[in-house]
Amino acid sequence: MYSLDQIFSEAIDLKTHTVVSQMSEVVSVIRLGVKIKKFKNNIEIINMGKGGSYYKECDETEYKLFKEHGWSEGCIHLVIGNCLYKLGLIEERIKTEVNTRKNDKHIKRLKNKRDAILFKYASYKLKVNQ
Repeated sequence: MYSLDQIFSEAIDLKTHTVVSQMSEVVSVIRLGVKIKKFKNNIEIINMGKGGSYYKECDETEYKLFKEHGWSEGCIHLVIGNCLYKLGLIEERIKTEVNTRKNDKHIKRLKNKRDAILFKYASYKLKVNQ
């Protein structure tokens, strides 16, 4: 089990595919759509893949992923979860589109979006399995 301080230090030490920003009171690291922010007295992990126009702080199950796997592997697990979440949303939109308007262009666009997310899901699932 990792603590939030250990997770943050791993995020800072990891130099590949990360963006580090430092402001007056906050240091933050972004990787794969996940942002970890360290304030003076607490650390937050933000899931940027959910929430639409605004970013949501991770819930308890998502924090548990990071505490079990650490920063780099926890980010991959969170991205996999986000892919599954988005696939569920797209499937619902496809179902409602097929049952209501039957707009072929829109259905095709949704299916292309689903294929792109499935490809992303498969590539990250391979990383986890290796």
